[in-house]
Amino acid sequence: LAAWLRLHYPSSVAGALAASAPVLAFDGLPRPAAAAPAYSPFDGRRYWAVVSRDASAAAGADPRCAGQVRDAWPHLFALAKSAGGRSAVASAFRLCTPLDTGGEEALAALLLNAWDTLAMGNFPYASNYLIYQQTEDPTVLLPPWPMRAACAAFVAAAESTPPGKPAGPPSGTPWAGPPSGTPSAGPPSGTSSAGPPF
Repeated sequence: LAAWLRLHYPSSVAGALAASAPVLAFDGLPRPAAAAPAYSPFDGRRYWAVVSRDASAAAGADPRCAGQVRDAWPHLFALAKSAGGRSAVASAFRLCTPLDTGGEEALAALLLNAWDTLAMGNFPYASNYLIYQQTEDPTVLLPPWPMRAACAAFVAAAESTPPGKPAGPPSGTPWAGPPSGTPSAGPPSGTSSAGPPF
């Protein structure tokens, strides 16, 4: 907030410090005059192109990952159109409550956030960056190159699941979280060597 205030009222605020403050990364906000000379308009598709690249062979992930994630979203939304499909999705993701009509949007947003978090924390070493806020346990770590690890698990689950059935962990497997993805209703198509952002 301090950095945003400084950008919009430079004559009233002498300085401000902000960490991880994407103050210009909001569609529809008027751009402050102080940012105009070096500013190019925010385009959210650029961010999702980076996330997609992290899930591609160019970044060391399984080359099938980004495409399979994109392909999974129509299936999720199609399953969510019927009570039986919603039940199958709830079972595959081991949801605590049944998936109600319209609940697939919230689930898709949660999955979008998972890919987003993996991309932001895609370091070559184990880290609790971005997950400590959820767990408050410093021993819970993302593995090195977590996007690569998630892609390997996602591709393995997608390829071992019969068509029309949502993927889930093998029976008896401790649940470490849902297979991740991004909603087709989410980021718009953009440009990337790996295809449109997922």
